[in-house]
Amino acid sequence: MENSRIEYQLEYAVWEMTHGCNMRCQHCGSSCAQPYLDEMTTKECLHVCDELINMGVKFVTLTGGEPTTKKDWYVIAEKLSKAGIYTNIISNGWFVEDDLVEKIKQAGIAICAISIDGVKETHDKIRKEGSFEKDLLALKKLKYHGVQTMVATTINNENIEELDEMYDIFSEIGVDFWQLQITLPMGNFLKQQTLFVEPGMIEQIIDFAYKKKEGQLEIHLTDGIGYYNKKQICMQQNTCWAGCSAGKKSVGILQNGDIVGCTSIRNEKMIEGNIRDGSLRDIWFSKDSFLWNRNFKRDDLKGLCRECKYGDMCLGGCSNSRFTLNGTIESENILCSYNYKLVQARKYINKLDEEQLLQLFTILIEKNEYQIAKMVYDRIKNINGNHVIEMCEKYLQVNTDCKENNNE
Repeated sequence: MENSRIEYQLEYAVWEMTHGCNMRCQHCGSSCAQPYLDEMTTKECLHVCDELINMGVKFVTLTGGEPTTKKDWYVIAEKLSKAGIYTNIISNGWFVEDDLVEKIKQAGIAICAISIDGVKETHDKIRKEGSFEKDLLALKKLKYHGVQTMVATTINNENIEELDEMYDIFSEIGVDFWQLQITLPMGNFLKQQTLFVEPGMIEQIIDFAYKKKEGQLEIHLTDGIGYYNKKQICMQQNTCWAGCSAGKKSVGILQNGDIVGCTSIRNEKMIEGNIRDGSLRDIWFSKDSFLWNRNFKRDDLKGLCRECKYGDMCLGGCSNSRFTLNGTIESENILCSYNYKLVQARKYINKLDEEQLLQLFTILIEKNEYQIAKMVYDRIKNINGNHVIEMCEKYLQVNTDCKENNNE
């Protein structure tokens, strides 16, 4: 327990306060509808607040369902914010009228995020007729009352083409932040296969955000969008993805008190305990908790993620992306920008003859593209294993440089 106490300090919590929601969004991964019968009482929720405060948590995001349908949401938010915790809330915006805005302000909410998933026609189709205009009005009311605003957009195969138009709309209103995230085939979205995000779209999203990085609207890319793409690293203020934080720095709290590493991973095996049965502190610092991520290493990965030169640090990107798309945490992350680059490179390499491969190998070495150079080397070896002797010396240098890159 002492090692866990030293190594893993809880900084951030996502609290899924209720399963109740007034909408039935096409992409809802939790398939939210009615509140669960076993959701925590106000007294239990305030006890959770005490635990978060005592553990020194810095940030809490309140979500749902629709969190404002939980009658005591503002009591919980106020307790957290008064204790100095940076408290955010994510709403669908339907109920954000003047009286609710006043509660949001009094509760000390740092940022109120409103979910908008396209321009009017697209958004209303995904969420609820009339919700787009209500959401824009909600943002204006929040701005008027001095509450920092964010738009949270879940990108799919359709609304990805509307990002520029959305940017202009949100900028005109004066929205402070725009969070971009991707849809995954879970919950309600399993029924919308034509809207699934394709691997090549990740780079398209990064390119869009990079293009707008000097604009007045600050764009944030969530954990599912990356990795080791130069433009994405620039968007993250020159910091690189260093692996999933679930159970290492962050925790998820479900409506009934279940504790998980990430609220997005919907699997009973990922439940580490319940606050009704023991304290959050004991669950967090237990040597048996969150082992699926705390013990995870590069060698556990499969496919190109295991071969990737960034594997030791990246650890396959978003755990939920890997789990949801392939059913295991160990799976290759096909929604990775760098992974997509390698996949496309391999397809191209497989079309080349031996002479073209040798030329490409030399070019790649000169450009320090050592990982793809190794793919070329392996392809040449498969074509004619006896014709690689002259390349051995260069290949030894490739290996050396790859190892150095892995340690950067």
